[in-house]
Amino acid sequence: SPGKGTRTIKSWAPTKFILTIEKSRAKKRRGLARKWRGMGWRTAEILAATGGKMIQDSGKTRFGEIVTDSTKVKTGSVFVALKGERHDGHRFVGDAVRRGAGCVIVHRSLPKPALGRATAIKVADTLTALGDLAHYRRQQFAPTVLAITPRRCRCTSASIRW
Repeated sequence: SPGKGTRTIKSWAPTKFILTIEKSRAKKRRGLARKWRGMGWRTAEILAATGGKMIQDSGKTRFGEIVTDSTKVKTGSVFVALKGERHDGHRFVGDAVRRGAGCVIVHRSLPKPALGRATAIKVADTLTALGDLAHYRRQQFAPTVLAITPRRCRCTSASIRW
């Protein structure tokens, strides 16, 4: 039987899955900017992972989560300005900084007022830099990857089995 703080969820599968809900940790994560917990990013780590160049230093050395949507920026986040087919994230750098981004990763020069007081790192390509950051973190922790699939692999999973 599940312990205190856990909940059993029944799904379409014949087995039960146990999901641990840690309410106290969720409350602490909200204060990430004030208390650095979890997997934050240091300036040196971002520069090492992306091979970027710091074009503006805010004096802060630690940042929170990496975000690509300026509306989801929290205090201390790292905003990556991705250029897509319809939108260019560089247009939203000012908005991300106003919302509290502590660091922005860009691939083209921006005016100083848009950067505000945030640390700015310039890279050759922001999409590649985002992948490099993910690769860096994955190498650092080397987690065990587990996939749960149905017994009969119908749909697309049947075509991607090795």
